[in-house]
Amino acid sequence: MAGPNTHEFDVGHINDIPDGSHRIVTVSGREIGIYNVGGTLHAVLNACAHALAPICVNGLTGTNLPSGPDEFEYGMEGRVLRCPWHGWEFDVVTGESLFGTDRRRLKTFPVTVVDGRILLTMRSRLARSEASARPAEQGAQDG
Repeated sequence: MAGPNTHEFDVGHINDIPDGSHRIVTVSGREIGIYNVGGTLHAVLNACAHALAPICVNGLTGTNLPSGPDEFEYGMEGRVLRCPWHGWEFDVVTGESLFGTDRRRLKTFPVTVVDGRILLTMRSRLARSEASARPAEQGAQDG
């Protein structure tokens, strides 16, 4: 539910983003990546918290988890966004950096589904009449 300074933006139908895929939409002048992880939608600003690279051009992957010496444990499959510029990794669910010593995080937004429509809650940066959602200029991206 939108608060006093936020709005709900209809960004498409749930069938537009099947499990394991994503789409980039432009909402109120900002590009937002909407990711479907196991049937749950997550939305992040298309800007890496490290150097503002367009992080949502990539699909989701996994990463190496902390493990013992000479052990390599792979995990978080389908939850990790990796920056195309410097390889920084973030959890798409929480926005948190996976580099243990860094506190930077991706900007995330609440997403709900009502009657099959995807509603993104965020503050509008444009006048209400201009604050419609539309696909990003480069179109939908699937992961």
